[in-house]
Parts: sequence; structure tokens; C-alpha cells
Amino acid sequence: MFFFQTNELGFTPTFLGDVQLAVALASLVGAWEGAQSTVLVNARRSRAGGDTVPSKPAHSSGGGPSFVGGGGAGLARGCVRVGC
Repeated sequence: MFFFQTNELGFTPTFLGDVQLAVALASLVGAWEGAQSTVLVNARRSRAGGDTVPSKPAHSSGGGPSFVGGGGAGLARGCVRVGC
């Protein structure tokens, strides 16, 4: 691929290095912006009174594997935490 880019397309190795640096910097900026927007969305949710994490566990009709104890009894009661 490098041979094709340099000889066939006429790009210099320096130019290709500059392009690679620009791509890496754009990736870092994108990751930073994504993290900032996540913080902003979470701050808006907490100010609006919405939970970022559901306060009640998901209920199940039971019968499936249990994460607490054995035999699915914990999930049948809607309990997914230890000590229910």
C-alpha cells in the first residue's frame, strides 16, 4: 500500500506522515468532545430530576437462571441485588 501511495499516486512519505498525524489529532479531539458531551448530557439529566441509572431493578417472570441464590427465586421476586 505504501508503494502504491508513494510511487503510483505521487505522495511523499512526509505528506503521508502529516496526514496520519492529522488523523490522530482529529481522533483525540473527537474522543475529548464525546466525553464532554456525555458529561453535559448527564448534568442535564441530573438537573432535570431524571435518573441516569434506573432506580428499580428489571422484573422478570422468573424461571430463568438466578444471579442471587439458585433456582431463579431471586428473579421471580424481581430482586437482582444481594440480600433480597
